[in-house]
Amino acid sequence: MTALDISKIEIDAGGRLLVYPQDGNIPLYEYVYRAAKGVYWNRDMQCLYMKEASDWTYGQIFENIMDAVKSELGISLSIEDESEWKNIADDIKLEIKNN
Repeated sequence: MTALDISKIEIDAGGRLLVYPQDGNIPLYEYVYRAAKGVYWNRDMQCLYMKEASDWTYGQIFENIMDAVKSELGISLSIEDESEWKNIADDIKLEIKNN
């Protein structure tokens, strides 16, 4: 199992949770969709996201992204003190950290 840090977690203007791994140049991220968990890799932005998650909490979305990356790619992503939080309220940040 490879362990990598998360550089940034963001909620974009459309309400999607975006997770940016520290090393976005790993070609394996392209194949995260194979986990069949609705998680995809945006090559241009170099982030992970879910396409459809309207009835999920941000904590559930984050956990699903982490599970897909771990099960399909063998990569364990973790939030660090240096991880940047963008457009995320404190209560959502706490929910994500507690998952």
